[in-house]
Amino acid sequence: MSKFAIKNHWIEVVLVVLLVGVTILSIGWHIYRYGGDYYYMRVNGSSESFPVTVPVGITQNGYVYRGIAKDKYGNRQRLEVQTVADDLGPFHKGQIIRTCLESFQEYSQEG
Repeated sequence: MSKFAIKNHWIEVVLVVLLVGVTILSIGWHIYRYGGDYYYMRVNGSSESFPVTVPVGITQNGYVYRGIAKDKYGNRQRLEVQTVADDLGPFHKGQIIRTCLESFQEYSQEG
């Protein structure tokens, strides 16, 4: 392309650059937000409870679950999972919960 052609089509060039930039940012955000390893843990009962303030200003019980979780390859991790205000639980005994560990989180390797 000559300089003259770019001058005549500058808006198209800017829009293409913006589209590519937004696409790259979207892919990066998706990897950051949803990346990580999924682990599945069977609930054996709550280890403890703690107070959680839900959006309407009411305090309710949140729950902590501890146990051994497995990924899809059978690798084991000892995890502690806390419920949040969006889904307080309690989870039922025998229920399987899925949680995601990002690469920057600290967790202990269980053999």
